[in-house]
Amino acid sequence: SFVLSSSAPFWCTIEHPSGSSSMLESPSTLCWSTASHVSIAVLGVLGFLLVPAPFVAFSTFATIKCPAYFADHSEVATRKLHALRFIYVRFQPSRYWYGLVLLARNLVLAFIPMVI
Repeated sequence: SFVLSSSAPFWCTIEHPSGSSSMLESPSTLCWSTASHVSIAVLGVLGFLLVPAPFVAFSTFATIKCPAYFADHSEVATRKLHALRFIYVRFQPSRYWYGLVLLARNLVLAFIPMVI
Protein backbone atom coordinates (compact mmCIF):
# COMPACT_ATOMS: atom_id res chain seq x y z
CA SER A 1 0.00 0.00 0.00
CA PHE A 2 1.00 3.62 0.32
CA VAL A 3 3.00 3.04 3.49
CA LEU A 4 5.02 0.33 1.77
CA SER A 5 5.68 2.58 -1.23
CA SER A 6 6.75 5.52 0.91
CA SER A 7 9.07 3.36 3.02
CA ALA A 8 10.70 1.54 0.06
CA PRO A 9 13.63 4.00 -0.19
CA PHE A 10 14.69 2.98 3.30
CA TRP A 11 15.00 -0.74 2.50
CA CYS A 12 18.75 -0.76 1.99
CA THR A 13 19.67 -4.41 2.34
CA ILE A 14 21.70 -5.50 -0.66
CA GLU A 15 25.37 -5.43 0.39
CA HIS A 16 28.07 -4.77 -2.18
CA PRO A 17 31.73 -5.82 -2.01
CA SER A 18 32.66 -2.17 -1.51
CA GLY A 19 30.72 -2.13 1.76
CA SER A 20 27.92 0.07 0.49
CA SER A 21 24.32 -1.04 0.26
CA SER A 22 21.66 -0.48 -2.35
CA MET A 23 17.90 -0.33 -2.39
CA LEU A 24 16.08 -3.63 -2.41
CA GLU A 25 13.63 -2.47 -5.08
CA SER A 26 16.29 -0.75 -7.20
CA PRO A 27 19.67 -2.47 -6.80
CA SER A 28 21.38 0.08 -9.06
CA THR A 29 20.62 2.89 -6.57
CA LEU A 30 23.20 3.12 -3.77
CA CYS A 31 21.74 4.11 -0.42
CA TRP A 32 22.62 7.52 0.98
CA SER A 33 25.58 8.02 -1.34
CA THR A 34 23.79 9.31 -4.43
CA ALA A 35 21.60 12.34 -4.92
CA SER A 36 18.92 10.20 -6.55
CA HIS A 37 18.50 8.09 -3.41
CA VAL A 38 18.34 11.14 -1.16
CA SER A 39 15.64 12.67 -3.36
CA ILE A 40 13.70 9.39 -3.38
CA ALA A 41 13.96 9.23 0.42
CA VAL A 42 12.70 12.81 0.75
CA LEU A 43 9.75 11.96 -1.49
CA GLY A 44 9.07 8.88 0.63
CA VAL A 45 8.97 10.94 3.84
CA LEU A 46 6.75 13.56 2.19
CA GLY A 47 4.47 10.83 0.85
CA PHE A 48 4.12 9.37 4.33
CA LEU A 49 3.47 12.77 5.90
CA LEU A 50 0.85 13.68 3.30
CA VAL A 51 -1.28 10.51 3.23
CA PRO A 52 -0.90 7.87 5.99
CA ALA A 53 0.05 10.23 8.84
CA PRO A 54 -3.01 12.51 8.46
CA PHE A 55 -5.26 9.45 8.14
CA VAL A 56 -3.89 8.03 11.41
CA ALA A 57 -4.27 11.45 13.08
CA PHE A 58 -7.86 11.79 11.85
CA SER A 59 -8.70 8.23 12.97
CA THR A 60 -7.23 8.95 16.40
CA PHE A 61 -9.27 12.14 16.71
CA ALA A 62 -12.43 10.34 15.59
CA THR A 63 -11.82 7.56 18.10
CA ILE A 64 -11.34 10.06 20.91
CA LYS A 65 -14.59 11.81 19.95
CA CYS A 66 -16.55 8.57 19.54
CA PRO A 67 -18.06 8.44 23.06
CA ALA A 68 -19.43 11.96 22.57
CA TYR A 69 -20.98 10.91 19.25
CA PHE A 70 -22.56 7.85 20.91
CA ALA A 71 -24.03 10.00 23.70
CA ASP A 72 -25.36 12.69 21.37
CA HIS A 73 -28.49 11.52 19.54
CA SER A 74 -28.63 14.43 17.11
CA GLU A 75 -28.68 13.95 13.37
CA VAL A 76 -25.18 15.45 13.04
CA ALA A 77 -23.70 12.93 15.49
CA THR A 78 -25.51 10.11 13.70
CA ARG A 79 -24.05 11.24 10.38
CA LYS A 80 -20.57 11.38 11.88
CA LEU A 81 -20.91 7.87 13.30
CA HIS A 82 -22.20 6.64 9.96
CA ALA A 83 -19.27 8.25 8.12
CA LEU A 84 -16.78 6.77 10.58
CA ARG A 85 -18.30 3.31 10.76
CA PHE A 86 -15.29 1.81 8.97
CA ILE A 87 -13.41 2.26 12.27
CA TYR A 88 -16.12 0.97 14.64
CA VAL A 89 -18.40 -1.45 12.78
CA ARG A 90 -16.51 -4.67 13.58
CA PHE A 91 -16.55 -4.17 17.34
CA GLN A 92 -18.98 -3.87 20.22
CA PRO A 93 -19.84 -0.28 21.13
CA SER A 94 -17.93 -0.60 24.39
CA ARG A 95 -14.81 -1.56 22.42
CA TYR A 96 -14.95 1.30 19.93
CA TRP A 97 -11.21 1.94 20.32
CA TYR A 98 -10.19 -1.48 18.91
CA GLY A 99 -10.24 0.00 15.40
CA LEU A 100 -7.42 2.34 16.39
CA VAL A 101 -5.47 -0.61 17.81
CA LEU A 102 -5.82 -2.47 14.51
CA LEU A 103 -4.79 0.62 12.57
CA ALA A 104 -1.65 0.99 14.71
CA ARG A 105 -0.87 -2.70 14.33
CA ASN A 106 -1.19 -2.49 10.54
CA LEU A 107 1.02 0.58 10.45
CA VAL A 108 3.71 -1.21 12.45
CA LEU A 109 3.42 -4.30 10.24
CA ALA A 110 3.95 -2.13 7.16
CA PHE A 111 7.28 -0.92 8.55
CA ILE A 112 8.63 -4.38 9.43
CA PRO A 113 10.38 -4.89 6.06
CA MET A 114 12.36 -1.73 6.70
CA VAL A 115 13.66 -3.07 10.03
CA ILE A 116 14.42 -6.61 8.92
